[in-house]
This record gives sequence, structure tokens and C-alpha cells, in this order.
Amino acid sequence: MTLPSWKDNKRRYLSILGGFLIHIMIGTFYLWGNINVYVTSHLRNNGSNVTIDDMNSTFPFSGMAMGLFTPFGKIIADKVGNKRTMIICTICFASCSLLASFQTTFLSFSITYGFAAGMFAGIIYLIPYYFAYSNFPNNKGFASGVISAGFGLSTFIFSWLCYFVINPNNLKPIFNPNTHENYFSKEVSNRVPYMLRILSGLFLFLGTLGCFLQNLPEENEIQQQERGESIKIKIDDQASFINQYNGINECKDIKSGLRTPVVYLTMILILFYGAQGNFIIDNFQPIGQQIGNFSDFYLTIVGSLGSIFNGFIRLIWGRALDKYCFKKLAYLNLSIEFVCMIIFQYCVQYKSLYIISVLLMLGCFGGWSAKMPAVIAKVYGKDIGSTFYGITVQGQAMGCWLQFFIVKYLRVNFGWNNIFYIYSGIIAIAAILTYFANFHINWNEFYAKRQSLKEDLIIEKSLYNNGEEEVLKIDLIKKLSINQEDEMKKQRQ
Repeated sequence: MTLPSWKDNKRRYLSILGGFLIHIMIGTFYLWGNINVYVTSHLRNNGSNVTIDDMNSTFPFSGMAMGLFTPFGKIIADKVGNKRTMIICTICFASCSLLASFQTTFLSFSITYGFAAGMFAGIIYLIPYYFAYSNFPNNKGFASGVISAGFGLSTFIFSWLCYFVINPNNLKPIFNPNTHENYFSKEVSNRVPYMLRILSGLFLFLGTLGCFLQNLPEENEIQQQERGESIKIKIDDQASFINQYNGINECKDIKSGLRTPVVYLTMILILFYGAQGNFIIDNFQPIGQQIGNFSDFYLTIVGSLGSIFNGFIRLIWGRALDKYCFKKLAYLNLSIEFVCMIIFQYCVQYKSLYIISVLLMLGCFGGWSAKMPAVIAKVYGKDIGSTFYGITVQGQAMGCWLQFFIVKYLRVNFGWNNIFYIYSGIIAIAAILTYFANFHINWNEFYAKRQSLKEDLIIEKSLYNNGEEEVLKIDLIKKLSINQEDEMKKQRQ
């Protein structure tokens, strides 16, 4: 569908820009792959024995917290207020980086920078999507692509900042034979606290600006656009997004949605869809250092270009979802991922092939981030769809933990190459599940059947009660007749 004109819809476009900025702020969730080695070196140089594999847990800690609190974001916003919730979360999120700059132990750092920051990011995560879908109800793919692009581009913006603050001289890390990992000297790692404080200030600025740009359209505008959507959207055998002429086809309550298998299948699919992306984001730097022996400067280039590709490709994936069915795009995504993962052990030996393969895999990961929120919103509806995406995104947190355990317990004994094969298998499983998945839910029919069942139950209950009364009457008559016969017998005697 064509996009609304800028001239007549400036407030709507500014609102989606605000959501874009907020997601740039919380998108530093993916920055961890770039700064893990710096932070680990900093903690080790301050007396800790933590390893890069141990610190990898900060990524799933943050993902777990984000996943746990994402479903509650819109609920909290409805009670506290959308903008108030976003501003409070922005301040708290920025404070987490500030507090993390004073931590020198694995546990305290993981709690502040990992879990606490993930919690506030989770609460704020879906609110910009709600604003975007309200402003662009006929272009959910576009709206989702723009918001998620901010999340993807975040690493590009901040990875270079971190590099120039911490390692401007491009010093190489030193190999440790005991842990089989590379760590930086104090000359580099001592700048980590300063970097975190700079990030804190930038988070506060971006988040606050994004909050004030967010606006909802008038209620009558929303109704008119949604009515237009219900008439225009074609019914496709692959699309479960049926909007009937006489009303919007949406899930009306969470309880009904939880009774459908698609919500649980989607959670599993998000786990498998995002598995490869989570693995690459968190480990592209140690893979490049340990196998390719690439410099810190080159790996920063890889990470930043990957972030750009990850961010902008989401716009393309989002617009594609407005034109093509989800399953076709999913098969394309998975095919690219599978080929890249199979040949990755060869690509990592050459700079040019390494950067191309990483870009492609991060671009595919960005595709899921752009498509899945819009798919869930179309399945369950704009209002309640945000809550259900918050439920299904738990699969993302599980994917973060999956890569942590695979790398921590298999890397040394099995090597990176076998881990690449494991992820190839995961992608193949995702393709099979996608084939059998059915995203078609006709909510109007669902509620009509439920209402019909309720009416049948009421009729049955009424008949049962009436029948019970008849049985009581018959029993009473029988008892009376028995008593009368007994009295007659006594009189005869």
C-alpha cells in the first residue's frame, strides 16, 4: 500500500522518528558483541578471573530481562501513561550504564548493565510500535521496519564511539594460553568506565528527544484508516490477516489469544529464527580474532557495517511484507542463513569473505526483527498484538541463552567449525517448522463459534434444570401414591 504524504502527515512521521530514536537507544543491546572483550579485560585487570565466555552471559541476561518485561510494557503504559512510562524508562536505562561504569565484578556488572538495563528496555520496547501502528495502520510492515531499523543501526553509531574512546591506537589484544582467549592491557581497558559514562549521557539525550516526538492520531482518524484497511486487504491463503467488510478482524482479549497454538509456535519460531543472528552478534569479534587473527580496527568496521546493513535492510524487509506473504520471505531468509553458516568456516579465513558473510547474516537477522512484530500485529490486531509480541519475543531471550551455553561448553572441545554446523541444523529445523506453521486466524468466526457454544450451554442448562424439576415432580407423585396405598391398606385391616 502507498504511504501517506509527508505534507499532510508530518506529525505521524515525526512520531515514528521518535520511536526510531528510542530504539537506537535500547538497540545498544547488540553492542555487547563489540565491547565484551573490552569489559572482560577491564574486569580481569581489576582482579577478576572472568573470561569472555563467562561475560557472554551478560547478553542473554539482558535478553532474558527484556523478554520477561516486554509483555508488561503496554500494560504499565496504559496505567501510568505512554510518555511518562517512556521518560521514566529512559532515565533508568541511562542510569544503568552510569552505575555499570563503577562496577569491577562480574555479578555486579551483569546485574546493572545486563539485567537492569534489559528490564527497562523491555518495558519501553513495544510502546513505539504501538504509536507507529496507530499512525500507519495500513502500512504495518513499513512502520515495523522503521522502528526496528533504529534497533539495528544502534551498534553502528555506538561501536565507533566505543572504539575511538577505548582503543584509538588500534592495539591488539594479548593471547592468554590458560583460557585460549585474547585480552587487552590496562592501557586500553582503563578507558571502559569513561566510555560507559559517555554512553549514559547519549542514551538520556536520544531517549528524551524520542519521547517528546511521539504522538497518537485522533481517534476518528484511526477508525477511518482501519476501516479502509479492512476493505482493501486481500484475503490470501497464506495470510491469516483477514479483515472483513463489516468489521475489523482482531483478537479482543489475551485469554482468547492464549488458547490459539500460533502464539506458542511463534515463540519457538522466534527462538530458531534469531538463533544465528544472536550467535553472530555476540561472537563475531572473538571468532575474527581467534580464527582470522583480524585487528580490532577491522572488526569494528565489520560490526559497524553489519549494523548499518542490519538496520537499513529492515526497511526493505518491512516493505516487502506489505507486498508478499510472510512464508515466502521466511524461506528466502532461511536459505541465505543456511548457505552462509555452511561456508562460514572458509569465509572467516579471508577479510573480504568474512565481512560479506557477516553482513548477510546480520541482514537476515534484521529481517526477522522487522517482520515478526508486524506479523503478530496482523494476526492478533494492533492493540493486543503488541502484548502478544511481548509474549512470543521470549523466544529471543531463549536464543540468547542457547548461544551462550553452546559457546561456553562446546567451543574449547568441539571448536568453532562444529558450532557452525550446529547452527546450520537449527536453521533447517526452522524451515521445517515454518512449512507446517499456520498463521491464519479468523477472529470473527472464532468469537461467533464461542458465542454459539455459550448459547448452546445455556439452552442445555435450562433443559437440564427443567428436566430436574420434572423428575422431582414424578418422585413426589410416586411418594404420594405410595402413601395413599399404605393408608388404604391400613383402613382395610
